Parts: sequence; structure tokens; C-alpha cells
Amino acid sequence: MEELRQKLIKSIEENGRESLVTIQTSQELDKLIVEEQLRMMRCRGVC
Repeated sequence: MEELRQKLIKSIEENGRESLVTIQTSQELDKLIVEEQLRMMRCRGVC
């Protein structure tokens, strides 16, 4: 997840916030974040 976050930051710097590449990278990161949040909610700290 951290690697994708760094990729997003670099894409913003190089391509701008409205770039298709930046938006796609952001969406990929969003999916990972949601998956992690759901996993944490299911486990409630027990897993």
C-alpha cells in the first residue's frame, strides 16, 4: 500500500491531479484502503 501511495504522490507531481494516470492510481489505492478497512472491521482487532 505504501508503494502505491508513493506512486500516487509522484504521479501528482509529474502529471497533475487531473491526469488519467493519477486518477487510476488513486482509484487503485482507494480499493486497497477499503479492503483493509473492511478486514479490520471484520476482525475487530482479534485477527
